[in-house]
Amino acid sequence: MIRVPLFFILAIFMLTTVPVSKGYAAASIGRIVHAYGSAWVQRGAEREQAEKGQVVFRNDSIVTGSRGRVKIIMGDGSKVYIGANSRVSLRKYSLRGSNLLSASIHMLWGKARFFVNKLTLRNSSFRVRTSTAVLGVRGTEFIVIVPPTPELLNNAFGNFTLEDIPALATRTILTEGAVDVSAGGAAPKRLLPGHTALVDKVGKVSIRETGEGDAYLKDADGKLDDIGESKVKGHGLPKPPTVGDHPRLKGKKAAFKKKLRQANVNPSLNGVPQDAVNALQNLNNTTEIIIKPSFVTP
Repeated sequence: MIRVPLFFILAIFMLTTVPVSKGYAAASIGRIVHAYGSAWVQRGAEREQAEKGQVVFRNDSIVTGSRGRVKIIMGDGSKVYIGANSRVSLRKYSLRGSNLLSASIHMLWGKARFFVNKLTLRNSSFRVRTSTAVLGVRGTEFIVIVPPTPELLNNAFGNFTLEDIPALATRTILTEGAVDVSAGGAAPKRLLPGHTALVDKVGKVSIRETGEGDAYLKDADGKLDDIGESKVKGHGLPKPPTVGDHPRLKGKKAAFKKKLRQANVNPSLNGVPQDAVNALQNLNNTTEIIIKPSFVTP
């Protein structure tokens, strides 16, 4: 009688009874380190709520609602921040050890900010594709915005790929490094720090200095998405207005000074309440406070 080792029997049992998904048997390519609000990982026909610590695989899609945010650290240490009302597909992410060989990320719509580690291997590549543009990245920090249509947002979990998406304008804001922007089969144009590339629906590419509002994308409620706009390094966005610059507060400040003049009162005299003196001094010496989600900082 032939004796079969127990471990061999167990191995055969596991191989024949544990189901393996055809498209997702590969190793993970990254991990979610922050998830907020309405955000999901879609894998084929299945989806689950995005959570901190969750592993992502090739071909996974990240879908966010009007207040959703997701931060992913990829296997090579590069970071991807996905804003509200977005759908981003992690089509390909090949590594050799901890070094990136090639990456292809499809932005169906929405907004994402990328911090890509320096590409150290020869012929390594990192590309972001939209319905109108291909961005060839060279170790850099940049923002990509593809404003969605209401029809897409209403069918956010539809079973479609980038090829099914209608032509949508693409906006790329570069803060560090270099990006080659190509569209419609034309020769790529080099985008340098402090500049924005605009690709319209017919594939025309134009590049300009980054200006006010370039890094903003309004959500379905008309509110500005806030991935990094409060402090985007090196691309010349104006600072947020200080308290004293607000039109309504300017009016109150002027009215307060007028009342003091009419009363012929010196703010330093004891006849003026100390609270009033402090208020006037604070209006003249405001402090700018910037508040942003903690996961925005790389």
